[in-house]
Amino acid sequence: MQAILPRQCGVRILDKLGEGSFGKVVLAVNKRNRACWTDRSFFRKLTAMPEEGDSVVLKCVRKEGCYGAKGLQCVAREVAIHSRCCHPNISRMYGYYENGQYVTMILDFIEGKELFEILRTRRQLPEEEACLLILQVLRGVAYLHEKRIVHRDLTPRNIMVKPSGHALVIDLGLAVDLAAEDGDAPGKPLGSPVGAVGTMGYIPPESMRNEKITTAVDMWSVGVVLYEAVFGFAPFAPHEVMAGGPVEFPDPAWGPSSDDMQDLVAQLLSKDAAARCTAPAALSHAWFRPAAAAADALAP
Repeated sequence: MQAILPRQCGVRILDKLGEGSFGKVVLAVNKRNRACWTDRSFFRKLTAMPEEGDSVVLKCVRKEGCYGAKGLQCVAREVAIHSRCCHPNISRMYGYYENGQYVTMILDFIEGKELFEILRTRRQLPEEEACLLILQVLRGVAYLHEKRIVHRDLTPRNIMVKPSGHALVIDLGLAVDLAAEDGDAPGKPLGSPVGAVGTMGYIPPESMRNEKITTAVDMWSVGVVLYEAVFGFAPFAPHEVMAGGPVEFPDPAWGPSSDDMQDLVAQLLSKDAAARCTAPAALSHAWFRPAAAAADALAP
């Protein structure tokens, strides 16, 4: 695995975290100090520099596995978007480099668990814990939307939770920059339909209808994640996503849920994208008020 790195890069691979048809993800440690990273061959592709001894994640994408020029453009888009992001609730990218058959992104290592793993073990979260977690996710999402970036794949697998409770949005591989795609026209959606992109179960009805992308896509996904975290199952069966009915809530015997929480979920899971709650509006919702101070304390 060490062979995927440039010679004398100062990064030592510790473990392989995952591997697929497109490449692999490995855990590594930076063995060089900051001054060494200013070597011209690296500096031009770094937006930030890890400290000596910092753990990093290397996301190594195989060039021949990217489906040609279009695939490489997608990798370049991910790098361009992620390198612009600097927020306590979004995973950090240090930069990238190309080496032979790989394009490798250098990401901060997050010690914790995917929300998916947490829910698989515990099934449900107490409402107070879900509130703190989703508040942090929404802060990251609001930051992306302010930059006119749409994540497009917000799922429990793309939310990391540290032991402290600090939550971060990860994997901007499907993210799009609306400004870049639409000629930087404020308030306008993406200029052409792109279909149902993302993970089934978290894709909103307008995307299933192949409609234009807006930031409302992410808000639907956050609503699904919140519902699953509190109740332990999805808000809609697959055939119900395209139906006209509103979201329904389980009988209180399944578990207590507050009126404020249900109100927010109903706004997030509006099947009318234009009527769906925005990230700033969601952050100002009454349900989050008790968790605001705790979320502030978790931010590094």
